[in-house]
Amino acid sequence: MRVRRRRPRVAQPTPGDGRPAPVPQPTTVNPPAGAPLTGTWRGAVTGDDSGFDVVVTFAGSNPVRSTVEYPQIPCARTWSEESRRGDTISLVERVTSGPCVTSQITLDRRPDGTLGFRSDYFAESRGRTLTIYATQRRA
Repeated sequence: MRVRRRRPRVAQPTPGDGRPAPVPQPTTVNPPAGAPLTGTWRGAVTGDDSGFDVVVTFAGSNPVRSTVEYPQIPCARTWSEESRRGDTISLVERVTSGPCVTSQITLDRRPDGTLGFRSDYFAESRGRTLTIYATQRRA
């Protein structure tokens, strides 16, 4: 013969109206859109082009001001914020030295604390717009 054991009921606190209080659910929260990005971030590039890293040093977060290096490519660049919507920041990348091209950058803050990076630029040698991606982490 099987004996069924019941778990004891635990009394839940109730708000003033007598209903059980809601049980908190675990959540994942994005860092706030205004949280500082200040410091250096790094990620390996994938997409239409690869084999190099993007290294960004943020000097300010609102608006975003930064210097950018692609260590394997002899170019220096800066990013300037164009717009911001929630956790997505649109920037323009300008070449300060080297044989590179200007590109459009999108950064997305991710729940795990990383930054999603996307760059769209026209490659004259290929005759089309290329898109590259990286997951950037604090260096």
